[in-house]
Amino acid sequence: MPPPSSDLAATLRRVPLFNDLSEAELALIGERVAVRRYGAGMVIFTEGDRCQELLIIQEGSVKMLKTAPTGRQQLISIERAGNPLSEVPVFDGGSYPATAQTMNPVTLLRLDADHFQRICRQHPEVALKVIKALGHRLRRLGNWWRTSPSRRCVAA
Repeated sequence: MPPPSSDLAATLRRVPLFNDLSEAELALIGERVAVRRYGAGMVIFTEGDRCQELLIIQEGSVKMLKTAPTGRQQLISIERAGNPLSEVPVFDGGSYPATAQTMNPVTLLRLDADHFQRICRQHPEVALKVIKALGHRLRRLGNWWRTSPSRRCVAA
């Protein structure tokens, strides 16, 4: 069941992937969105699971955890309302790079990966805007990595 259109549009508008989309383009995406609710402490997906959907946090907070070879879990990030969860595997058909676990009750918007890819193929202007947003994100991550005092350099 889709959320009320005003809530849906407001949430989609906050998603960095969709910043440049027009109202009509957002409506294309929003027409097939489903809602999922999770209680506190629940696992949404596990590192290594195949990604089949784009998930967007509408309410609540989600921690992203990466498992080290020793089995220890490391906190990678805390994602909040308006943030997508692992958007890259939606496009490459890969698996989730981390485990997502709710920190409190969470409401997610779910968009089937195949449907989202179909929108991008049928509406190349949407695909270009999404690629631009992903490019900005990669550039920011690259800049952070180069300027981060905590990064470790590995000798060749």
